[in-house]
Amino acid sequence: MKSVYVLTMVLLFSVAALPVTKPVVNDESLNPTVQDYTVPVEQQSTYIRATGNGDEYAPKISDYEFTSASWSPSALNRASLIPADTNFQTGPIPMLGVARVSPYRYALGGVIETDFGVYYARLTRNGTVASSSSDTTVKENLDVAAVKMGMSYRVPGLGTRFLQPSLELDVMPTWIASERSAFEQYGVNALGVIFAADIKLMYCPDFMQAPMGAKTGEGVGVAYLVTEGSVGGSDMSGSGLQGILRMGF
Repeated sequence: MKSVYVLTMVLLFSVAALPVTKPVVNDESLNPTVQDYTVPVEQQSTYIRATGNGDEYAPKISDYEFTSASWSPSALNRASLIPADTNFQTGPIPMLGVARVSPYRYALGGVIETDFGVYYARLTRNGTVASSSSDTTVKENLDVAAVKMGMSYRVPGLGTRFLQPSLELDVMPTWIASERSAFEQYGVNALGVIFAADIKLMYCPDFMQAPMGAKTGEGVGVAYLVTEGSVGGSDMSGSGLQGILRMGF
């Protein structure tokens, strides 16, 4: 009996000394996996414009000027076979022109612009041919065609950016021509160079700003034009008022 008791106690102590093994649980929720997600984000562009010190080049956006001027030489009276009653003056066709104007660079708060254009005018003078029966009035037409190349400076607006003055200086290779007439036996055909300057004031009215999308400097304007120089011995120095329509295309 005592031996059974001893054997039982040894068995109990042996079982108590055995290592305890924990059960293995196959549950994925206890071992979560990490996943990467990519979310598309719309890229935004940022536009930066430099301003200020006058060294920036202006955007290459060109306008076109359509002009009509009352210009005529102040004292153009070529040698004639008959006495001329008048000097050459503005004739049936005033000085008409079209020019392309392109911004070049910013300076002192304004814009320096380059311009290239073509111009045409017809001047007229009258004279009298005396005869035994009566005097006859005759006239001579002088065609003037010119190419204009120059630069202008458009200053900041006066109170509003839609009212802007500018100063323009140009070189104008010029051709003058006339047919044979009572004034000149062989007519006129000569080339030369004259210089021009004008002071203009441009205004952009309300009806051109929103519906037509006119920019600063575009619109309607008026200028005072002055020329200096001679062509083929003819003094082309003169002046006149000029109407302007300026638009971008």
